[in-house]
Amino acid sequence: MYDTVLEEALRKIEDRLISWGLPREAAADLINHSDTFVNYGKDSWIVFQQRASADVLFWICTGLVKIYWPGADDSRLLLRIAGPGDLIGHLNLVTANGDASQMFEAQAVGKVTVMLLTRERVQRVLEGLDQATLARLLENLNNHWSETVRWYIT
Repeated sequence: MYDTVLEEALRKIEDRLISWGLPREAAADLINHSDTFVNYGKDSWIVFQQRASADVLFWICTGLVKIYWPGADDSRLLLRIAGPGDLIGHLNLVTANGDASQMFEAQAVGKVTVMLLTRERVQRVLEGLDQATLARLLENLNNHWSETVRWYIT
Protein backbone atom coordinates (compact mmCIF):
# COMPACT_ATOMS: atom_id res chain seq x y z
CA MET A 1 0.00 0.00 0.00
CA TYR A 2 2.73 2.48 1.01
CA ASP A 3 4.68 1.81 -2.21
CA THR A 4 1.57 2.52 -4.28
CA VAL A 5 0.99 5.81 -2.44
CA LEU A 6 4.65 6.77 -2.89
CA GLU A 7 4.57 5.92 -6.61
CA GLU A 8 1.44 8.02 -7.04
CA ALA A 9 3.10 10.95 -5.24
CA LEU A 10 6.20 10.67 -7.43
CA ARG A 11 3.96 10.73 -10.53
CA LYS A 12 2.31 13.89 -9.20
CA ILE A 13 5.73 15.46 -8.70
CA GLU A 14 6.83 14.47 -12.20
CA ASP A 15 3.59 15.86 -13.66
CA ARG A 16 4.12 19.12 -11.76
CA LEU A 17 7.67 19.46 -13.10
CA ILE A 18 6.48 18.78 -16.65
CA SER A 19 3.62 21.29 -16.29
CA TRP A 20 6.23 23.92 -15.39
CA GLY A 21 7.99 23.22 -18.70
CA LEU A 22 10.71 20.80 -17.65
CA PRO A 23 11.16 18.11 -20.32
CA ARG A 24 9.95 14.65 -19.27
CA GLU A 25 13.51 13.24 -19.39
CA ALA A 26 14.82 15.99 -17.08
CA ALA A 27 11.89 15.53 -14.67
CA ALA A 28 12.50 11.78 -14.57
CA ASP A 29 16.22 12.42 -14.04
CA LEU A 30 15.51 14.58 -10.99
CA ILE A 31 13.13 12.05 -9.49
CA ASN A 32 15.26 9.00 -10.27
CA HIS A 33 18.33 10.57 -8.66
CA SER A 34 16.43 11.64 -5.56
CA ASP A 35 16.91 8.58 -3.46
CA THR A 36 16.72 10.46 -0.18
CA PHE A 37 13.36 10.21 1.52
CA VAL A 38 12.74 11.42 5.05
CA ASN A 39 9.90 10.14 7.20
CA TYR A 40 8.50 12.29 9.97
CA GLY A 41 6.54 10.52 12.67
CA LYS A 42 3.76 12.07 14.67
CA ASP A 43 6.29 13.16 17.33
CA SER A 44 9.05 14.51 15.05
CA TRP A 45 7.21 17.31 13.36
CA ILE A 46 9.69 20.05 12.36
CA VAL A 47 10.58 19.68 8.66
CA PHE A 48 12.66 22.86 8.62
CA GLN A 49 12.94 26.05 10.64
CA GLN A 50 13.19 29.63 9.50
CA ARG A 51 16.80 30.59 8.76
CA ALA A 52 17.89 26.94 8.34
CA SER A 53 20.07 26.22 5.33
CA ALA A 54 18.07 26.23 2.10
CA ASP A 55 20.32 23.98 0.02
CA VAL A 56 17.61 21.29 -0.15
CA LEU A 57 14.11 21.37 -1.63
CA PHE A 58 11.34 19.26 -0.12
CA TRP A 59 8.72 17.44 -2.23
CA ILE A 60 5.88 16.12 -0.11
CA CYS A 61 5.13 12.50 -0.97
CA THR A 62 2.65 11.59 1.78
CA GLY A 63 0.94 13.49 4.55
CA LEU A 64 0.43 17.18 5.19
CA VAL A 65 2.84 19.96 6.14
CA LYS A 66 1.89 23.33 7.63
CA ILE A 67 3.91 26.30 6.42
CA TYR A 68 4.28 29.12 8.96
CA TRP A 69 5.69 32.61 9.17
CA PRO A 70 7.22 32.78 12.67
CA GLY A 71 6.68 36.08 14.44
CA ALA A 72 9.17 37.89 16.64
CA ASP A 73 6.99 37.28 19.71
CA ASP A 74 6.91 33.45 19.31
CA SER A 75 3.62 33.68 17.44
CA ARG A 76 3.19 31.93 14.09
CA LEU A 77 1.01 32.78 11.12
CA LEU A 78 -0.24 29.75 9.19
CA LEU A 79 0.36 30.44 5.50
CA ARG A 80 -0.77 27.19 3.91
CA ILE A 81 -1.12 23.47 4.29
CA ALA A 82 0.85 21.57 1.65
CA GLY A 83 0.18 17.99 0.63
CA PRO A 84 1.36 15.21 -1.68
CA GLY A 85 3.00 16.54 -4.83
CA ASP A 86 3.66 19.99 -3.36
CA LEU A 87 7.08 21.58 -3.29
CA ILE A 88 8.17 23.37 -0.12
CA GLY A 89 11.40 25.00 0.98
CA HIS A 90 11.90 26.72 -2.36
CA LEU A 91 11.25 30.23 -1.06
CA ASN A 92 14.37 31.45 0.66
CA LEU A 93 16.39 34.47 1.67
CA VAL A 94 19.92 35.02 0.35
CA THR A 95 22.43 36.76 2.59
CA ALA A 96 25.08 39.24 1.41
CA ASN A 97 27.65 36.43 1.26
CA GLY A 98 25.37 34.28 -0.95
CA ASP A 99 24.12 31.77 1.62
CA ALA A 100 20.47 30.80 1.24
CA SER A 101 18.27 30.26 4.28
CA GLN A 102 14.67 29.18 4.72
CA MET A 103 12.18 32.02 4.73
CA PHE A 104 9.43 30.08 6.49
CA GLU A 105 9.00 27.21 8.93
CA ALA A 106 7.48 23.83 8.06
CA GLN A 107 5.75 21.48 10.48
CA ALA A 108 4.60 17.96 9.63
CA VAL A 109 1.03 17.07 10.54
CA GLY A 110 1.11 13.45 11.63
CA LYS A 111 3.15 11.04 9.52
CA VAL A 112 4.83 12.66 6.51
CA THR A 113 7.28 11.47 3.87
CA VAL A 114 9.27 14.00 1.87
CA MET A 115 11.71 13.54 -0.99
CA LEU A 116 14.81 15.69 -0.68
CA LEU A 117 16.30 17.30 -3.75
CA THR A 118 19.49 19.31 -3.55
CA ARG A 119 19.61 22.64 -5.31
CA GLU A 120 22.95 21.51 -6.72
CA ARG A 121 21.25 18.56 -8.46
CA VAL A 122 18.53 20.84 -9.82
CA GLN A 123 21.17 23.23 -11.14
CA ARG A 124 23.01 20.40 -12.94
CA VAL A 125 19.79 19.30 -14.65
CA LEU A 126 18.93 22.89 -15.64
CA GLU A 127 22.41 23.44 -17.08
CA GLY A 128 21.65 20.69 -19.62
CA LEU A 129 18.58 22.47 -21.02
CA ASP A 130 18.46 24.68 -24.10
CA GLN A 131 17.72 28.42 -23.80
CA ALA A 132 14.14 28.22 -25.10
CA THR A 133 13.24 25.52 -22.58
CA LEU A 134 14.89 27.50 -19.78
CA ALA A 135 12.99 30.64 -20.75
CA ARG A 136 9.67 28.74 -20.76
CA LEU A 137 10.50 27.11 -17.43
CA LEU A 138 11.46 30.45 -15.88
CA GLU A 139 8.18 32.04 -16.97
CA ASN A 140 6.15 29.12 -15.60
CA LEU A 141 8.07 29.13 -12.30
CA ASN A 142 7.54 32.88 -11.99
CA ASN A 143 3.80 32.25 -12.39
CA HIS A 144 3.96 29.52 -9.73
CA TRP A 145 5.88 31.75 -7.31
CA SER A 146 3.47 34.62 -7.97
CA GLU A 147 0.51 32.34 -7.23
CA THR A 148 2.24 31.18 -4.04
CA VAL A 149 2.78 34.77 -2.89
CA ARG A 150 -0.82 35.67 -3.77
CA TRP A 151 -2.02 32.65 -1.77
CA TYR A 152 0.06 33.72 1.23
CA ILE A 153 -1.23 37.28 1.06
CA THR A 154 -4.88 36.32 0.80
